[in-house]
Parts: sequence; structure tokens; C-alpha cells
Amino acid sequence: MDVSTDAFAKAAQSVAENTPRALEAVTKWQGVQLPQATRVEFARRAAGLRWDAEQPVMKLLSPETLLTPVRYGDAATDLWTTFNVVQEHLIRGGDRYMGYMDILRNRTRPAGGLSEGQKLNKALWSLAS
Repeated sequence: MDVSTDAFAKAAQSVAENTPRALEAVTKWQGVQLPQATRVEFARRAAGLRWDAEQPVMKLLSPETLLTPVRYGDAATDLWTTFNVVQEHLIRGGDRYMGYMDILRNRTRPAGGLSEGQKLNKALWSLAS
């Protein structure tokens, strides 16, 4: 096997080994209802995983924006749905926020590349756990 084939085989094996635990966590998280204050705190802390505290986006993008459902079925307040909604906002980007003095309109950028997305997803999973 070459390096890329070997890396793919290891990644596939890891997914196969971790799937039962992940499904168990999903089922558990679906049963955990979060109060709004807890959801806002989760979104605030999740944003801190994506952006440095000194970046303007951290000061100008509200946690409530990250909690806004993208799809019709994403309005639930359980941990699993909250995790997914925030994850989508952080990975895909595209959220509008006002710049300094409400003059500049900006959009969040998507997570840069596969490795950054994986790193962010792992950190979000840990935060939710």
C-alpha cells in the first residue's frame, strides 16, 4: 500500500471502531434538553474554538446568530440539535455581522480546509461532551 492508501485504510478503520460510541452519544444528546442560557453559552464557547478572542468577529457576532436554525427541522433545543446547528454555522461560514461603527458588513468565512474542519469538529465534540 502507498501512503495515501494506508492513511485512508487507517481512517476507515477508525470510523468503523468509533461509530457505535458516536451513535450512543447522539442518542444520549438527543435526550438532553438545554435551557436557552446554556445554549447561548455553548455557542459562545464554540465560537471561541473557531476564532481568537481578539478577532473582530468574536466581538461582533452574537452567539444567538450561531443558534439560528438553517433548516426547518433544526429548531429543537436538545444538545444534539444545538451541536449540529452551531457546527454548521462554524464550518460553513456565511453569517453576516456588522463591522465597526455599523458601516462595514462582513460575513464569516468557512473553515479552511479538511484538517481545520476535522480539528474544529473534534473540539466541538469535546465541548458538547
